Amino acid sequence: MGALSFMWLADTSNFVWRSMMVNNWLNTAVVICTEVLKQAVSFQLGTMVAMLAALALERFEVLLLYTAFFSMIRATAGASTTVEVMWSYLLSVWWHRRKGLYQQFLTVVFWLSAMSATIFAFTQIISAVLFTDVDLDAIPGLTRQVNTSFGFQDTFRRENCEDFSLNISSEEGVAQAAEYPTFAEYSEPPYEADGVSDTRVTLRAFLPVQAAQERETLREYSRLTTVLDARVTCQVPDFDDLKVWRGPNDTFYYRLEGSVRASRSTPRLGNVTVTELEGNKARYNDSVPFSCLASFPFVEGNKRINLRPEWQLSLCQLGSFSGGLVSEFKNISTWWDQTTGGMGQRGVFFLNVTAEGTQKLSSSGNDGITGWSSRQRNEWFDMVWEPTKENMILSTTLCYSAFDFANLDVSISSSANRTEPKMSHVNHPQPGSQPTTQ
Repeated sequence: MGALSFMWLADTSNFVWRSMMVNNWLNTAVVICTEVLKQAVSFQLGTMVAMLAALALERFEVLLLYTAFFSMIRATAGASTTVEVMWSYLLSVWWHRRKGLYQQFLTVVFWLSAMSATIFAFTQIISAVLFTDVDLDAIPGLTRQVNTSFGFQDTFRRENCEDFSLNISSEEGVAQAAEYPTFAEYSEPPYEADGVSDTRVTLRAFLPVQAAQERETLREYSRLTTVLDARVTCQVPDFDDLKVWRGPNDTFYYRLEGSVRASRSTPRLGNVTVTELEGNKARYNDSVPFSCLASFPFVEGNKRINLRPEWQLSLCQLGSFSGGLVSEFKNISTWWDQTTGGMGQRGVFFLNVTAEGTQKLSSSGNDGITGWSSRQRNEWFDMVWEPTKENMILSTTLCYSAFDFANLDVSISSSANRTEPKMSHVNHPQPGSQPTTQ
């Protein structure tokens, strides 16, 4: 009974219990325990039945027809005869029911025999009863040691600092990942302030396991792996000489240009700006020149080909080293460390277009497209043309990220399996249609 109680009440925290489940020993263990239990109960029942048979004979509670049978039971002490003793008592009660003498057979021996027969019947089906409570569930497997590969080899290069821009609304600009491997994540509460959106401290540890099935079912991992500081902080940008121009060749693109810098001092923002590498001009939070193209719905006559009125997003990397978040893997114990910790990184400029009309906005001399008003909306800076036939809004935000890697000792755990998503992308051939992600 103790072994059965252990198997039913223990959990994955017990190594012996977990080993039994992982190695599929449950069925064998239950069968062995029930057989031992049945033999022990049968031996005790046999002794009890022999004693009951002797009492029945001495108390003259046995019909003459069953006297020899009860004598044999008293001598052999077989557990299986419990049912036969009970049956003889029931026949005696039945035969004497009309004469009113059946009550002389409803004695303590009768009830003890009934209890013994019930116990004997239960021992015959105990295995089936126990297995009805068995359920299938996922549990952690046994710990094993494997050789893993991890880490990235990256090199900081001072050259090749050209601007980078990506038009998210165009089909060729959409990044389509083939796989989404499982990772572990550590996070803390985000920084909250007006005009700031913070993803919080986000450290992601990549599992150094190649097989997707093993990553999905992994419960615990302890040892070295590659950890990414994925924190991103976006804020309202601070512009100098901001202008908007029509795109080249009268296309439906708008170019936003000027100089930009951070307007908020957020945690771990290392914001020393290097505008000239050769001249080594590094100043704290200096304005960085930028030029970013904003996508716009194409119009043919009065018919809009691209029907999406909003979230036509452009991503532009600032052209100079404009600072970034200081990685969680670096020490910022001093002001100098915190200030210069983001050197070599560049902020990213997001430009979103919301437009409902079809009228083109025209440039006005050297001032670009005028007639707009500004407003702050959370971490976004909006340039609003209202009321016009265009009803266009250019929304911008400035984002910083550490995006730093380190090989660290980690302890990863999970209480459930995960399924890595498998994404499929369908590009529609019709003009202006958007790719579909499934």
